[in-house]
Amino acid sequence: MFIIGRNISDFDILNEFIIHDGEREPFLYKNRHFLVHRKNLTSSSNNSIISIEDYTERYKYEKLTRQEAKMIAIGELLAGLAHEIRNPLGLIKSYVYLISRDISKPPNPADVAAINCSADRINTLIENLLGFSRLSREKTEVVNVEELINSSLILEYKTLEKHNIDINVDIKRSRIEKIRVNPDILKLCLVNLVNNSIDALKDTQTSPKNISIIVYGDESILKIDIIDNGVGIKKDSIGSVFNPFFTTKENGTGLGLYILDTELRSINGTISVRSTYGTETCFHVELPIEVATNKESSYG
Repeated sequence: MFIIGRNISDFDILNEFIIHDGEREPFLYKNRHFLVHRKNLTSSSNNSIISIEDYTERYKYEKLTRQEAKMIAIGELLAGLAHEIRNPLGLIKSYVYLISRDISKPPNPADVAAINCSADRINTLIENLLGFSRLSREKTEVVNVEELINSSLILEYKTLEKHNIDINVDIKRSRIEKIRVNPDILKLCLVNLVNNSIDALKDTQTSPKNISIIVYGDESILKIDIIDNGVGIKKDSIGSVFNPFFTTKENGTGLGLYILDTELRSINGTISVRSTYGTETCFHVELPIEVATNKESSYG
């Protein structure tokens, strides 16, 4: 078979591979996983080298490693979850006993409220854990950053308006307008951190109440600063905010920032915090990205 000087499209057997040229994730073909890369020989020539890599064993190893890391994290959560659930369950049992002592009388509204509050806390803990288990760390998509942020915040606007909180989004358009990123984890960052800022502001006397989302970065890293002028975090608590079940909120679960930190580290991202108590808090997030190719940028 002569192949030198012929067009690659002449070889039907390669068509299944060429259509996946440049994709970040391995694709499945006949029970094997492959990655395809193209490199132009010169900037002025259409000639290129195409490499097809059998990624199967490495893909299996990476998937197993990610799953093991996730199970370890879930194990840590479950250990604390058992303790956290016992407390509201104990309260429920106590108030049910008080109510059942004299069923001829209507229940004390405070007792019923305590039961509902305890049940809600258990439900929130379970929802956090389920949400954590459902997140896909392998999923990446080409997204428009501004559209994703707006869609993530749309459910927050009523709460922001209720508490007279202004929010400002500032996107520095330096090669990050359309990027390939894990959208689930990016949305998790935005919703979790904005909700934290709302909690830090809603009961304060600060005026005006502001939340700023600043988005910037380069071709490999998306950087996000979420800043509020709320109550801040005490110096002796800063080092604990990403620990499971640590919370400064009256009804907090202490899982949000822990899950966020775990998920970011699983994709080689990071989160950090700086705060001046009583003045300001800034969470800084970095996520690995790829700038969308011209072909990908033309979607929609």
